[in-house]
Parts: sequence; C-alpha cells; structure tokens
Amino acid sequence: MLLLSHGLVAPSQRTIPPFSLSRPATLAEAVTAGSRPGAVYAQGCSDLFAQFREGLRCDTLVSLEHLPELRAVTRDGDALRIGAGVAHHDGARDRTVRATLPGLAEGWGRIANERIRRRATLGGNLMARRTRYEMSVMADALDARLDLLTAEGPRTLTAPALWERAEPPGALLTSVTVPDAAGTWFGYDRSMRPLMTAAVAVRGERVRLRSAPSTAAHTP
Repeated sequence: MLLLSHGLVAPSQRTIPPFSLSRPATLAEAVTAGSRPGAVYAQGCSDLFAQFREGLRCDTLVSLEHLPELRAVTRDGDALRIGAGVAHHDGARDRTVRATLPGLAEGWGRIANERIRRRATLGGNLMARRTRYEMSVMADALDARLDLLTAEGPRTLTAPALWERAEPPGALLTSVTVPDAAGTWFGYDRSMRPLMTAAVAVRGERVRLRSAPSTAAHTP
C-alpha cells in the first residue's frame, strides 16, 4: 500500500514514481543502460505492470523494442536458438521451431490467453520467475541453455540457476538455446493446472522429466 495525500491506496500504474526511458539501439547499449542501479528491462510488458504494483523499483526503463536480434529464431546444426524477445504467439508458429521441435511449438501454443500471447515474450516469462508461468519447466526439461549478456561479457545459465538469481546485476537474457533439438521428442502436459504442469524430453534412451506447481510456490 502507498500513503498519498488522500489516504492509503493500492499500488497501480498511477502511483508509479517518475522514471527515465532508455531506447538502446544495440545489445551493448542495452546492457550498459540495464546495469545502472534501478534499471529495468522492458519489452512485452505483460508482467511488468504487475511487478510495479508489487513494489518493483524503476529509475530507468530500458526498452528492448528496437533490438531485432532478440526476436530471431535460428538453427545451428541440431541446436535451436530462440531469441528472448520472441512473443508466445510468434514462437509457437515459427517455421524453424515447428520443423525442429514440433512438441515445443505445440506446448508453447497452448499457454496463456490470446491477449497475453501477442505481447508476452519468452524472456519475460522466464525472468519474471513465477511458478505459474510455464516456459521455465519446458526449458528445464529440454536442458536448455539461457544465453545472457553482461557488462563483463556473455554468460550462460541453466533454467534452475535462474530461480537462484545466479545472474549478475544488469544481465540481459538474449536467447534460449536447446541442444540436440532436432533429435529430441518433447511433450508438455498442462491438463492438471492449476495444480501442476509437466514436461518431458526424450533423446534416445535418455528421458528428462520436469514438473512444476502452477500455484504460489516460490520455485518449481
């Protein structure tokens, strides 16, 4: 709650303190701006206003809208690389995703509602670190690598490490890379929501199963 001149009110967009806006044109410029104290990255913003209402501090809003690299989807050999700025709607329909890992495209296409899917991004879903958001359990089952750019250079994390907030301040998630995607069978079950969801990746004789509570738990 915030104390204003007319009494206690619930936090909302109207009670967000003033902040400056940065519109970087390169990834390096984005990380420089995002490494400043009180800086917040923004792209789809479907979750960001909720974070503001929860008390998120923002002195500088770093817009990622003008960074096309974050919306790229590429395949390097058997590995699938998906930019952190790819929206749910676009990722589930992307030809490279559908051809390389159709199970991911199918599962991705069933999360959230259409309004959210048009704006919410892969990176925002992961970095929000909410157990009810579903890309984290998918990325963990796929043994995906989270590619980040920091002021000191590139860095990679696993999906579980992200929940431990292992990334340095100002780190920007640029992409998610799925190794051996072309040789992987992937399935995702969300029929048990709101209790839990489950994802499984099969590579030859190796099976990797992950599940997560889609409730108010702190971590999967």
